[in-house]
Amino acid sequence: MKASLTIVITAFVVLSSYWTFLLWARTATYNAPCFDMGIFAQMYDSMTETGLPYTTCERGEYLSHFAVHFSPILYLLLPFCYIFKATDVLVWAQILLVFSGVFPLLLICRRIKLSNVKSTLICLIYLLYPAMSSGAFYDFHENAFLAPLILWTLYFIHAEKWIPTFIFALGVLTVKEDAAMYVGFIALYVIFSRKRIVKGLLLFAMTFAYFLFAMWMLMQGSEGIMLGSRYFNIIGYDGGFVDLIKVALVNPALYAAESFTYEKLLYALNMLVPIAFLPLMTRKPSRWLLIAPLFVINLITDYKYQFNLQFQYSFGSGALLVYAAALNLADMSDAPFALPSPESEAVSDG
Repeated sequence: MKASLTIVITAFVVLSSYWTFLLWARTATYNAPCFDMGIFAQMYDSMTETGLPYTTCERGEYLSHFAVHFSPILYLLLPFCYIFKATDVLVWAQILLVFSGVFPLLLICRRIKLSNVKSTLICLIYLLYPAMSSGAFYDFHENAFLAPLILWTLYFIHAEKWIPTFIFALGVLTVKEDAAMYVGFIALYVIFSRKRIVKGLLLFAMTFAYFLFAMWMLMQGSEGIMLGSRYFNIIGYDGGFVDLIKVALVNPALYAAESFTYEKLLYALNMLVPIAFLPLMTRKPSRWLLIAPLFVINLITDYKYQFNLQFQYSFGSGALLVYAAALNLADMSDAPFALPSPESEAVSDG
């Protein structure tokens, strides 16, 4: 265990330092674009003076960032911006937040009884995973909070510590309005895989209530929730959340057709090949709930940035895929291609 921890910490320090230097150099040489580093730098400058997240460059007018994306978790970085230069804080935060997800992942590996070698391998894969490193290089975004918060939530679920579970799940929800998708599927996973029905239902209810609150908050601004611009291919520009569900029920073939274009298949391969397709290697249907956000967030959309590794939209899906890979690896024997029986689910997920 000590050797595994030493390797993981060393890899974290080396790789996070490397990516931080590159991102700092990109910013210091004025190669970081206004979208989005300039937006957040200006927003934090406003927050240090007024406490309010206003910008003029995000939509070409004086507007609260929370009218575009409701992300109250951004206030966690505000104290650091009072002390240090905002752009420096954002550079460090982007890299350290994303890569810090390796520590709850290591704890999860111990919980599911992966060997030291396999635990170290999974953690190194996470640190080298293109979904993390490539997206982290594209300047600061609130999405950087997703991977560590999701993995801490999953760790506390395994540890059966439900108060921290709900606290960290709430943290995921405050990252962005669409983060409810990740917590919603985690709640379903708790119900159907972990067999904690009451806890899962409570988690799902909290998620749904927060999502309604986030939509209401966005409606107070000029933007509203941007479903139409992200899922125009499914619901048109004027469609809403209910329309997404309705189309899924009456025309699932449209979802399939939109998810398997050439560009999206290439993206899916880039997400799955580095983890050897391990998330797919299970006979347990409930495990597919962990893969569902990849389809909902990244594949059915026609918003090209959401299925591009160079942007920030892969952090949440990527964290769940690596977690699913760890679960399935724990189920496998040392014999090649051995898969677990469905009956062992309740034990192996513990």
